[in-house]
Amino acid sequence: MAELINKILTRTDLKNRLAYPTHSLWAFPLLSEGQTSIRFDARDTLGKVWNLKLSTRTQGHPKPVITGEWLSLVQEKGLRVGDRIVLTREVDEDGEEAVLSNVLVLEVMNNVLSKSEASNDRLEFPSKSLGEFPISAYSRSFVFEALDILGKSWSLKISIRPTRYRKPWIHGQWGLYAREKKLRQGDRVKLTMAMQENGVRNYQIKAERNIAMGMWVPIEEWHARNGN
Repeated sequence: MAELINKILTRTDLKNRLAYPTHSLWAFPLLSEGQTSIRFDARDTLGKVWNLKLSTRTQGHPKPVITGEWLSLVQEKGLRVGDRIVLTREVDEDGEEAVLSNVLVLEVMNNVLSKSEASNDRLEFPSKSLGEFPISAYSRSFVFEALDILGKSWSLKISIRPTRYRKPWIHGQWGLYAREKKLRQGDRVKLTMAMQENGVRNYQIKAERNIAMGMWVPIEEWHARNGN
């Protein structure tokens, strides 16, 4: 899997077009052969396919951008400034170009922990990301497995209160995860989700600690550095 885009969305990304990194143009060789635009399909976390268009300038800096159905995706997902989006490219075992697929990986949670979240058995979950999970009106919950960066699986559960103030939470093995990772107030936890071609959702949970102004490292790396 190759990561083509991993960026925090700006107002321009959301209102006009998505900036595409020049260093990832290798993934679309036709653009280096004189072609100035190319269309491709990308699957989102729910398996929906979006037809996107990558374009470059004809003179000067190529300044590649993505348009096509990008703004429709922004509107449907309710994306906002500060959200992160990742675009990866996958190739089958034979490396056939014809079966390349592009998977949009959404960061559905990016929380700086409060004291209670770091020490209790539940973590507040952003309401805006509920649409990315198949939560039924009957159960008001969804159980899923999330891998940490060491490959260990954690069983997590999103639940919604049966009141007008839905206020979703993550629990399940959250408390065990927080204790094993020795999380504390101010640590940051991210949850990402991607859907594979067979419809299986893949989740990853990652905890980070701030070691300097704006510099975050994986919690596992922090503990290794400090002999924990």
